Amino acid sequence: MSFFNFVMALSPIVVVLVGILGFRQSAKRVAPVALLWTLLLAFTYFNVSGASFKDNVAVYDALLWKGIKEGLKIVLMVFGAFVILNLLRDTGDRASDCGGIMEPIAVWVRKNGEWAIIHRCKRCGALSSNRVAADDNPMKLMSIAMKPLCQPPFPLERIEEMTALMGGDGRMK
Repeated sequence: MSFFNFVMALSPIVVVLVGILGFRQSAKRVAPVALLWTLLLAFTYFNVSGASFKDNVAVYDALLWKGIKEGLKIVLMVFGAFVILNLLRDTGDRASDCGGIMEPIAVWVRKNGEWAIIHRCKRCGALSSNRVAADDNPMKLMSIAMKPLCQPPFPLERIEEMTALMGGDGRMK
């Protein structure tokens, strides 16, 4: 039975890991669920006094609250580790609602001549447009703008054939 107790004591960590890695949710969304799971375990499974939930809350059983405190400590440590990992991950100021990393995929010019960058979320695929900031790297902006010309949707060897089909003489020289 002691192995099962060990597994149950680690279950809040499993809840956090499954939520973040399995369901791809942010640590901000997973931590409250793990917290509720820890409280549920403390008031039910690890309730060694045999008192009801209502009695435990009313009496403040010292052993029960010690279990809650230890469980919360574990959940907060895991939550803190994932928060630090999320801070180290470069999401910039263009984060998606799902918390995924936004990747710049294109640039476009607005009516007033101002450039804007189109980003796509790597997790959910959502698109967003943001104006170019003063500190954006101009060379990276140019490389994003040139990407369609460098990687056309057809083989470059077929340019002569396609220009001939469009009524040109088909010569590239």
